[in-house]
Parts: sequence; C-alpha cells; structure tokens
Amino acid sequence: MESVSDVSFLSYLLIRITTNSSTTYVVFTILLPTLAIFLFQASSKNRARLPPGPKPAPIIGNLQQVLQARKKSPHPSEWLLKLASYGEMTTLKMGAQTWILLNSNRVVNEIIGKRAAITSERPHMPVSQGLVSQNKRSVLRQTKDWTAGRKLMQRMLSGGALREYGDLQDEMSIAMLQNYLDEPKSWYRHHYRYAYNIIHKVVVGKRSQHTQHELDEFQRVTMEFVKNINASIIDFFPWLSRLPSIFQPGYTQWKSMGNDHYNVIKSWWEPVKKDLAEKDPAPSFVSDILMRDSKFSADEDEAMYLSTSIVAAGSDNVRMTLNVFIMAMLDNPKVFAKARSDLDVVCGSNAERLPTLQDMESLPYILAIIKEGLRWRPTVPVIPQHRLTKDLDFEGYHFPANTDFIINGWAVGSECDEPEKFIPERWMNAHVHNIVNGVWQFGGGRRVCVGYALAKQELFLAYSRLIYCFDWVAVSVPLLPLSLFMSSERVSFAN
Repeated sequence: MESVSDVSFLSYLLIRITTNSSTTYVVFTILLPTLAIFLFQASSKNRARLPPGPKPAPIIGNLQQVLQARKKSPHPSEWLLKLASYGEMTTLKMGAQTWILLNSNRVVNEIIGKRAAITSERPHMPVSQGLVSQNKRSVLRQTKDWTAGRKLMQRMLSGGALREYGDLQDEMSIAMLQNYLDEPKSWYRHHYRYAYNIIHKVVVGKRSQHTQHELDEFQRVTMEFVKNINASIIDFFPWLSRLPSIFQPGYTQWKSMGNDHYNVIKSWWEPVKKDLAEKDPAPSFVSDILMRDSKFSADEDEAMYLSTSIVAAGSDNVRMTLNVFIMAMLDNPKVFAKARSDLDVVCGSNAERLPTLQDMESLPYILAIIKEGLRWRPTVPVIPQHRLTKDLDFEGYHFPANTDFIINGWAVGSECDEPEKFIPERWMNAHVHNIVNGVWQFGGGRRVCVGYALAKQELFLAYSRLIYCFDWVAVSVPLLPLSLFMSSERVSFAN
C-alpha cells in the first residue's frame, strides 16, 4: 500500500504529470498548492514562535526523518525519547501540518487539561477518518460530528449506569478464571474475551455469541484502523483529497480497506439490528439510549459505527493492558508477592472469598499496579492529535490556530526515577484511586476516554483475582512477539 513510508511523493506527482494529458489541471491542482505550502511554511516562521525540534526538509518537513527513525528503532520508546531530548515540547513539521509533541506531565496538563476549550479538536483526516472509516469512527471525528455521540456515551458509562455493570464484570471475570484453568496456554485470548464480553453486553444487552473467527475479524479491522492512522501522505496534505482519485496516492487500496472494514462491522451489526426488531429487546446502550434518544437523529450507519467504536475501544485496550500486566508480574515477583499479601489480609489467606469491587478502597496497591502498568508500557505510545482552534501564547511561544498537540506517552512516562523499573509505590499517594491522575493513556481534556471508570473496574477485578487465585511461573517457550503484550500495530506515530 502506498503511504508516507514512500516519501517519493513529489516523484509520484511528476510521473503523473508526464503520463497524463491533463497537464494544466495537474499544475493548478497539485504543483501550485505544493508551492503555496512551501511559501507558507517559509513565511510562517516569522509569525510562529515554536519549540525546538529536528530541522525539517522543504515541503515534506520531518516526515522522512520520523519514518526512518521508526524503521531503525526496534521499539517506539527509542525514537520517542530521542524526540523528547529537545525539551518539554518538540516541534515537528509533518507535511502541511505542525505537530508539537508534549513530553512532560506538566505541559500536557497545562495545554491539554487546562486549555481544553481550544485544544480538543481533531484535524481533517481524509484517509484515516474518511476512506477507511466512512467518516464515522468516533475517535477521529471532528467536534461538530462527535458531540452528540459523546453525550450518549457519557450517559452509558458514568454515574449510576456505571454501578449497574459491577455484577456483569463479576460474572465475566469468574468466567475468565475458569478459562485460565481450562486452557492456560491461551491466557491472552481469555483477556480479550473477558473485556469483549463485558462491553458487548453493555452496548448490545446480551452476551456475545460470536465465534473465534468472528472475534478475530473484528479485532483485525480494529488493529488495522489504528495501524493506519496517519499512514497516508494524504492525511498530511489533506488538500490532495480534492483531486480526482487517480491522482491520490493509494486511493484504491484505502478505499478497499474501508469497504472491507464496513463489511465486517456490518456483519457484526446485523444480529443487533435483528434483536432490536423484537418486541422487548434486552436493555442496552443501543436499545435504551441510542435508538430512543430524540436528540440522536443520525442514520443506521452512524448508530452502527458508534456502537462498534465503543466495543472496539473497550475490548482491545483492556486486552493489551492485561497482557502487559502478565509480563510485569512475571518480571517482578516481589510486586506480585506484596499484592498477594494485601489480598490475603482482605480476602483471607485460605481462598475464603474472591476480591470484589467493594474491596477497592482497601486494596490501593492493586490500583497502583494498574497505573504503573499504564506508565511502564503504554499501550498507546502517542495519543492522537489535539488540534488548536485559536492562536495560543504559552510560556514565550506562539502557537497559531491549527497547530496539532500530541501527547508523547513514552516521554511523559519516563519523567520518574528509574523509569525502566516497575515500581507501583510511585502511585501510593492521595490520587491512587484516580486512574487518570498523572496518567494520560486515556487521553485528556474534552477528548478523555469516557470509559476509563469502566476500565478501572474491569482491570481491578481481573488483576486482583488473577493474583489471588493463581501462582504464576514463566515457562520455557519460544519468545512471544511484543505485539502479544502491547501490540506493535499500535506503534503508529499518532495514536
């Protein structure tokens, strides 16, 4: 597939010019906008006062440098930490866009947290959100198209509604324990099914009946979508999307991917739609909120994508965090022993009862393990762009409107002493019960993930019960791929 991995973009355009008879059209629609970008970049240097960063090339900026760094470094932490060496903020010129990497907790809190009113937009992404997502995946939607769905998700995943899901999470975590006993070698699959079954029932009203193949397909399109955020040259030069498709690099492949994703999502939705046609459908987000809210007037495809976006995010992120947890416990037996000791005090040292959500206040060390895992091996190394909607002056810098701010999760997570070590005690403070305090894996500002409280409950039950019920030992097996733990598919420079 053609993408920004070929920064032979200008060569591509020149070939098109020489092989297509519509030369005049090409000159006016391709070369002139490209020249305009170059002149704008040159003139804007005098207007903007930006943090330091690697020197950009004309027109393409730092695109090629970033891509080369990604190829050379076997792990995202290497090049993300290198970019953080410029200071608390790093400027990258990414084609027609200006990215500011936020490399410290302080500047993330100042810009994304405190100035959320002007830093919560998403950029226009013709491929990632357009061709691949039919302009309907919630995470990349611009505010005007995102707000209504966001409000519905908040109703489903907060307050009293959240408390109702405790029994469901309890039931599914017990099923996961049973699966561990029955098929211990498939532990990572049990994580996905645990998280998927919970969010599926919340959204649809019934437990998933999908086959393993169907689950794998749903997971595939989720990972493929994330992997290809900002993977097309068109997303860095959005005006290219206005050209005839023949002039758009990779158009056919991106369009095909979008159609494939739509078909998988549609096959997921059809049984849901059938259940809704019943006289008394089971209570759920879809039946009680989405389809009955008079303020949500979108079509069926909108409802379908909103529902599947929630399921995708609510299952895959929890899965990866649980996989990292396993790695951390095997690598840190002392942490495991302390957590087990705390659980024995609360629940009895002779398997007297399982830990429950009501034990959360009494088991802060389990919550500290959750937060430390999110810091230690961020499943989302770089949070998607937050676009600035008006000019911002901040600590001597001037950021023009349409600047993109990106949270550098690896850099922020490495501000502590001995960042490579797994030390839950870092979080044993007054904020240990607030899973988003000091942790940016759920995003921030107005774009913070609405499901973070639900995820906190799921992770607490899974962590505490797995530690309490099982003795763990690493076996001598071939080295598992890193993607099993944190998914290399998510190592895209903008997610």
